[in-house]
Amino acid sequence: MIISQAHVSALLILSLVSMSAAKDMPRFDVTQYGAKADGTTDCTPAIREAVEAATRAGGGVIRFPPAEAPYLISDSIELRADNLHVRGEGATVFLKDGSAVGRTSADKLLHIVRIYGTADDPAQNVSVAGLTIDANYWGQTNAEAAWQASAKIAGTTRGVYVEHARNVLIDQVEIRRSFVGMTFGLGAHDCEARDVRVTEFHHDGFGVTPKRVDRGASGITFLRCVAADAPHGKHGGHPGTRVKGWEIEEGAQDVKVIDCAVRDTGAHGFFVRPHWSRKHRFETKNIQLIRCRVENAGVYAFMVKGFNHQQRVANVKLIDCHTDTGNIQIMMGPENVLVSGGHYGSMTIGFYTHVADDHHVPDGPWAWTYGFLPVRSVFVANAHVSGDLRINAVAGHDAADDYISDIILHDITVGGDLYIVGTASLVREIDGTVQGARHVISSEDYLEKFIRPARSN
Repeated sequence: MIISQAHVSALLILSLVSMSAAKDMPRFDVTQYGAKADGTTDCTPAIREAVEAATRAGGGVIRFPPAEAPYLISDSIELRADNLHVRGEGATVFLKDGSAVGRTSADKLLHIVRIYGTADDPAQNVSVAGLTIDANYWGQTNAEAAWQASAKIAGTTRGVYVEHARNVLIDQVEIRRSFVGMTFGLGAHDCEARDVRVTEFHHDGFGVTPKRVDRGASGITFLRCVAADAPHGKHGGHPGTRVKGWEIEEGAQDVKVIDCAVRDTGAHGFFVRPHWSRKHRFETKNIQLIRCRVENAGVYAFMVKGFNHQQRVANVKLIDCHTDTGNIQIMMGPENVLVSGGHYGSMTIGFYTHVADDHHVPDGPWAWTYGFLPVRSVFVANAHVSGDLRINAVAGHDAADDYISDIILHDITVGGDLYIVGTASLVREIDGTVQGARHVISSEDYLEKFIRPARSN
């Protein structure tokens, strides 16, 4: 289903209903419990008292009055009950230097706003609106650059982390200087992030990451969210290397990303993929990226990547998405992928973007995954690719079964060359234009004429 403006309006109406319900609830002003927005007083105890009072009342609005100086905190703001609504228009919470040091295990991670219940009793009807969050991540790690080293010092701090919760709305929140901006984790269902802006992040902007559990998170919507202004350290940003704007992975299902953007960052764009695991079996599926844009960002603008029979990716739609120079890569067995409309710098189907990638060599370090490379089924329609389009048109093997690629190109424009590697009959072309050269070549010839020379350079 393509998301129309009517669907967007329906999402907004649902959000407004949630916001209206919060207006009629009792209010708990954090300053009444001793919080001071002076940048020096630790407001954590006062905020906890306000949250506890709202919890005892059966729900309420926890209000951060607007202030020029931030509310200093040293631990998470935990929302563990139903009907809790944080309002912080004009207010900033700031994590004190060193507060997350040593909190590196999964059960001790410090996330600035943490919304969670349990698998049997999830938190429900919770919202955060208007607040600015400064996670001050480099103030936790003594400006350590590498993300792996940083995570060993102070964990992987999120601005907002949602786990075992339903009907959560994060609205008009700005998140700065976090490891990851915000994540919908295991047990997050029927949740929305709306007009959330993540800047100066270390690793990722947004994520749906349910810990390798099939349908571990579902019914997630991102509407008009942005990951931006996060250059690599070597290009004037905070120390380290940025990774990606979005990741939807590990068993996430029924996710919509609508009118969102990744811009002005060294990070790549939107990734739909599993994290490979020998032990876990899950599907990441029913994902829609609608009118998403990648501008002045990493080269990997859009990725749809499966793996083997244990970690399948299926039913992914990219509708009218756009990147001027970045690429879209679709590989490793995804099924029922639709790319409709939009503009891409280059495209690969059944290959990684770079010709010299280790996965392309049948006798290389990733030889055991070589059979996973081809897609199952991809339909590209009415799209413009300004550079080359490379297609791996061969049979695949997912470590359990053989499969045949089914690839349809309908009325697309390719500004560069078209490479069909393998069996040309597996690619059906309907109308369309190729402005460069057309190459139909065997896998063996492609390996010797293109891949191996590229790897030797």
